Amino acid sequence: MFVGHYGVAFGAKPLTPVVPLWVYFIAVQWLDVVWSILVLLGVEKLHIVPGFTPPSSATAMAVTALGFYIALAALAAAVERVRALP
Repeated sequence: MFVGHYGVAFGAKPLTPVVPLWVYFIAVQWLDVVWSILVLLGVEKLHIVPGFTPPSSATAMAVTALGFYIALAALAAAVERVRALP
């Protein structure tokens, strides 16, 4: 789950290089942090269903998302390099 979040942060970084990467990291995790606090306070409810998501499929999804965001970041960086040419 977190790999996808950080993938978005890495993908967005080349689009606005002025913003520090840690700001993107906080931005992509903010809702998860707020949701976790609400679960601990009892405002939100959480029910775990054993065997609902096998670890292998979650790992495959995380690796796929990471690959997608790395490709997206590489594409954005290539576009910026082309724009920088005279």
